[in-house]
Amino acid sequence: MARMSRQMRDAMQELERRGATILEAPKSLSEVRIILRDLGPRRVGGHYIGGYYQQAYTVTQITIEGYRWSITIERDGRTVTHSTAWNYRRDREIL
Repeated sequence: MARMSRQMRDAMQELERRGATILEAPKSLSEVRIILRDLGPRRVGGHYIGGYYQQAYTVTQITIEGYRWSITIERDGRTVTHSTAWNYRRDREIL
């Protein structure tokens, strides 16, 4: 098994800190960085407002499978899974 670089290890630990379920690890640091960029600040248990519909939601699961990722949210009593990237101009975290 190949050794993991310190940067890769740190990036993977960041995904784990956010509560991500990692079914298959991304193969490269670039893949992890893209996933982290797309997730924005989202983490399991976090509360956010989506910029498009201006609706509050809670993240219930983040799943990583190689370079693919999905996020499961609960909004208005409904559960939805998608891979919509964080919009840094319109989305926001509820602190």
